[in-house]
Amino acid sequence: MNTNTNPNKTALRFIKDLLVVSVYLHREGGRLVQEHSLTQQQFVVLNEIVECGAINQKDIVGNLLFEKSNVSKIVKKLSDLGYIEISTSKHDRRVTIINSTERGEVVWRLCIEKLNSWSVSWLKAIEEDDLVNATKIFEKLRGTT
Repeated sequence: MNTNTNPNKTALRFIKDLLVVSVYLHREGGRLVQEHSLTQQQFVVLNEIVECGAINQKDIVGNLLFEKSNVSKIVKKLSDLGYIEISTSKHDRRVTIINSTERGEVVWRLCIEKLNSWSVSWLKAIEEDDLVNATKIFEKLRGTT
């Protein structure tokens, strides 16, 4: 049966393609940030902290679809590197608030510059409208988990 007429096959093909691309992005993303003692996942968390401003760990877990224990380890590592600071909420002492440090923002900017250059090169064959549509698809996927 044609893949385009069988939703199950189409969905499976989409997921398999995502898995292949995710392996590539994980590897290349790691290479782009490794000089700053970061893994790809650590950079994703740092990016979330920088872009969101003051944020708690629960929101990071929800926004990024990471496991709670994984985020805890990443937050500790980012703190040890001096890229973030952790404080207690003024409103609820049980809640920790995470902010980027000046050092963390400098490293983030350097990584973003590399990521931008690499992504422009890698995605040059993809039309802008296709990238916009793909972004919308990823937003929908993040909302369904």
